[in-house]
Amino acid sequence: MSGEARSEVLEVIRNDDGVRCRVDAAVVMDDHVHVLATFAHRVPSAKLVHGWKSISSHRLCKLARSAPLWQAEYYLRWLADPVAVAACTAYIRANPARRWPGVVSYPWLLP
Repeated sequence: MSGEARSEVLEVIRNDDGVRCRVDAAVVMDDHVHVLATFAHRVPSAKLVHGWKSISSHRLCKLARSAPLWQAEYYLRWLADPVAVAACTAYIRANPARRWPGVVSYPWLLP
């Protein structure tokens, strides 16, 4: 996924922050995305993820990509323990450095 495409995907996720969810951490890699979010009341996770995939797919197809862009499934894990949330946040933030050792600044990382 190009830098421009990663920016589009991150922007779609960022646009939901404070609206349908609170995004605690997110990273858009070249071949996958991680998002740690607290869902707003009555917003099903499937609806939120579908929205992210749909909107970003429409945007990316305008950048000369072709559909389908996303796999149909996604992995969902519910975290209640603050220690698990902290570990997940650290994992997401460290993802670029694990993939590309030596990366100091990665622009497609929230927050």
